[in-house]
Amino acid sequence: MQSLRNDDSFVVSNDDGTSGYYPMVSCFRKGIVELNPGPELEFPPEDLKDRIDSKEVKLFCERYKQKVVEDVTNDIMDEVTNKYLDRLEKALVQ
Repeated sequence: MQSLRNDDSFVVSNDDGTSGYYPMVSCFRKGIVELNPGPELEFPPEDLKDRIDSKEVKLFCERYKQKVVEDVTNDIMDEVTNKYLDRLEKALVQ
C-alpha cells in the first residue's frame, strides 16, 4: 500500500487508476467548458503521458463502465445489508 502524501494521513488502499480524483467543473459568468474524457486527448499532460500509455493511469472513458458496475454492486450490497440489519433489529426489539 502506497501513501500519496509524505505522512500517513491519506492512504489509498485500493487504487483503481483514478487515484481518487474526481474533477469538478465550474463556470463563472456564462463560461463554457468542454470535457474530453478520452480516448483521443488533444493536450495530454506532459507528466502523465507515459503513465497513460502504460495504463498505469486510466482515462475516464476506460473507467466509466467499471465505475457503473461497482456502483450498482455497492447499491445491491447496501440494500441486502440494510434488509438483514432491519430484520435483526426487529428480532432484538421483540
